[in-house]
Amino acid sequence: MAKFDTSIVCGDDEFDVLYSIRGICGISLEEFYSESLSHFSEQVNSHFHEVEEYIRVHACHRIGFQVFGYFILKTGSMITERLRQDILLNSRWEDEIDYWDDVNKDSRKRHLMRFREAIINYIPGDSVDLDRQKIVKKLVF
Repeated sequence: MAKFDTSIVCGDDEFDVLYSIRGICGISLEEFYSESLSHFSEQVNSHFHEVEEYIRVHACHRIGFQVFGYFILKTGSMITERLRQDILLNSRWEDEIDYWDDVNKDSRKRHLMRFREAIINYIPGDSVDLDRQKIVKKLVF
């Protein structure tokens, strides 16, 4: 249960959920690390309900919803309004404030607030890079 930093995908538990989502969507490790995840929105969309069921049944709720939200933002895949609200409910600062030490509280709060803002404003089809604070519009020809 080690934490590496204060980002959304910041520790062992989060990486376990991320790898499970990757596996459900059929994205190989090589693809996962060598490609921009925005190329996989169709794959994520086709496995959306499987991933959502995994998050709701098997993953730790708070972490699972945050990581699924992160994955959705990175891939530009679909989101239902119910899932958006569940992600927001499971990413409230009030629920995390006591979890973080004084050295990391401000940084985690910034990451969480940026994440929540991205989820609130998210438009399916756009890939959001939280680390670089940019939105990549999917071009439609």
